[in-house]
Amino acid sequence: MQTQYKNKFTALFWRNLPYFGYAAFGIVFIALVLLDVFSVSQVALLGGNHIPYAIAALGINLLLGYAGLVSLGTAGFMGLGAYLTIFFMVDLNWSFIMALVASVTFCVIVGLLTGFIACRVSGWYLAIATLAIAEMLRNIFSKLKVITGGDEGKAGRLPFKYLFGNEEVPFTEKHMLILMIIVLTIIMIFTLRLFKSYYGRAMLTMNGSEPAAQTMGVNLTKYRLLAFAINTAYVGIAGVFYATASNTAFVTPTKWLLFLSLNLFAVVIIGGLCSISGTLIGTFIMYTLVDMWLKTLWQGIENFIYILSGVLIIVVSVFWPGGIIALFIKLKFAIIKWNYKRKAKKLYAKMQAAGMNPMGGGTSNEN
Repeated sequence: MQTQYKNKFTALFWRNLPYFGYAAFGIVFIALVLLDVFSVSQVALLGGNHIPYAIAALGINLLLGYAGLVSLGTAGFMGLGAYLTIFFMVDLNWSFIMALVASVTFCVIVGLLTGFIACRVSGWYLAIATLAIAEMLRNIFSKLKVITGGDEGKAGRLPFKYLFGNEEVPFTEKHMLILMIIVLTIIMIFTLRLFKSYYGRAMLTMNGSEPAAQTMGVNLTKYRLLAFAINTAYVGIAGVFYATASNTAFVTPTKWLLFLSLNLFAVVIIGGLCSISGTLIGTFIMYTLVDMWLKTLWQGIENFIYILSGVLIIVVSVFWPGGIIALFIKLKFAIIKWNYKRKAKKLYAKMQAAGMNPMGGGTSNEN
């Protein structure tokens, strides 16, 4: 009986290992902040500042990797979430939770309207349509001075003044960083669960072949709208955190250009489609490494980041079509194969030393 329960527990553990892995990622990251192993500025440099980009990239990965829909409107939706958050919190004096819910809801509504366009066009026609929507939003950000501050932009701020309402403990960037890590971890676990659900399989089928998906009873309109709704929800959350990451946060229309959408697109391609871990790796490469080392090394080259992202996309597409994560997976299986061969050779040598015939099963002596 104990063996039966042990086997069931082991099977359950291995089946849910990715969930435990993402939870452990969040716990370790939070521990680094709480235990002051690194300062807040060091943790921010190691990737904390780039959590909003990771969340937005997860939305793109779901939209492109699973639903097969190409969108270049990410920057516009992210800017919409950021501006609305500042407007609700600063101008209307709403609470952070109310501003978060209202901003993300508005982004989802606009995303659903965009999804209706996706029901009519596909491929790069959809990409151009979403790019046009992003440019429309950016022009609105520039002209609607009452809400956005126009070209001069608007200052964001931390969402709370005090931690848990205790005036003796102020809410700092350290607490905001922990909050963003928690939300990122929840989004990763939710995304993984979505990937493994019927909805994820339906989107993947739609991506592979729309006629085949329709034959299997997949409602293309429903799942395209669902993909856009989830994508814009993620991007909206990313915009909210961008505007509330610190008291020095500042939002201007120039931050929501096509380059941001392309850079997040590069994160997904470089990291790996349909991979949550690959998205985190891509974010680390395209944002964290660039801020830590590459900007300093190549600061004399104008528009270096454009060159870097282009080169990385070409190299990854040619040599590792599955992204950097595919390289890690191949390396993993190569290690497993090497370990298996090593154990097989040891077993072969032991059988020969014992006078057994490894190929025949009996002893090698005929007498």
